[in-house]
Amino acid sequence: EKNELQKFIPNIRGEYTLFSPSTGIFDTYKFMQVLETIAKNNEVLISYNSEVTGIEKVNGNYKIIVKEQDNNTFEFLSEIVINCAGLYSERIAQIVDIDTKSAGYKIHYGKGEYFSLPGKYKNLFNSLIYPVIPLNSKSLGIHTVLDLQGMIKLCPNIFYVKEIDYSVNELHRKEFYNAVKKYFPFIEEDELSPDMAGIRPKIQGPGDNFKDFVINEEKDKGLPGFINLIGIDSPGLTSYLAIAKYVSN
Repeated sequence: EKNELQKFIPNIRGEYTLFSPSTGIFDTYKFMQVLETIAKNNEVLISYNSEVTGIEKVNGNYKIIVKEQDNNTFEFLSEIVINCAGLYSERIAQIVDIDTKSAGYKIHYGKGEYFSLPGKYKNLFNSLIYPVIPLNSKSLGIHTVLDLQGMIKLCPNIFYVKEIDYSVNELHRKEFYNAVKKYFPFIEEDELSPDMAGIRPKIQGPGDNFKDFVINEEKDKGLPGFINLIGIDSPGLTSYLAIAKYVSN
């Protein structure tokens, strides 16, 4: 209740809260570095800055054609293809002639922006704060998170875009301020600074009801061993290892 809430986060405005002691953050960059090291130690070859330009069925295998950054190409054979290309996963599915629209695999770019608070609020609290989600919301709504240095970020809004663009629109500051002032009334609008943006590969388009991740081996489309992961947006990173285990099985 309110009195207990003030003990955790002084000066916050709220009536009730649900406390989750295991909720937190982790270093995603370091996480990817560790996974890369483990993969390489297990003789995995990684081709960065490369584009898959073709996938063909050849005697029960798949021939994957890849163009590198210097425009040189190489190809290889595999019994299994796992399409986890994020924003480009629909394009990969189309390469093997899947009708992505009828399959429900069309990707919509759901952009989310971050604004940050100044250093004077550093370590103001040590929990993530999620306001109650509005009815029929397309996302968790604008909430408050911490980075690894204890700085506070407000994130993310969501709106659909046609092109991949990671700029932050400063005109959206008011939207973030209106969200945070409900529970941090002492924060001033001009204290919010544009921080970063991300784009989610959503299969839920504007006005659609919620749609879950697609994880599917395409046997029914004549593509045994071709596994599509489509629309893996948040919490895809959080559940990454569980998804990998599911796909492996």
